[in-house]
Amino acid sequence: MTTHHREQILRSRVLGCFVCLIRFDVNAIDTWWDPDDHGIGQTATCPYCGLDTVIGDAMGVELTDDLLSALEDYLFWRIES
Repeated sequence: MTTHHREQILRSRVLGCFVCLIRFDVNAIDTWWDPDDHGIGQTATCPYCGLDTVIGDAMGVELTDDLLSALEDYLFWRIES
């Protein structure tokens, strides 16, 4: 899940973007979308490409190059279909 995932992202030690394929620390996130009732954004955006394609290792997976690439391939396959 890459939207409305603030708590999961904040619990993560390592984040990764499956569009630009960069891994980074949670402190790099400077933009959050989808504000809740208190105006606090719930969807992290990648600080490098600006998209909402950020996942965190708190999901229970290791953010390897292979995983990020597979997610990128899946995303673009679905867009092109």
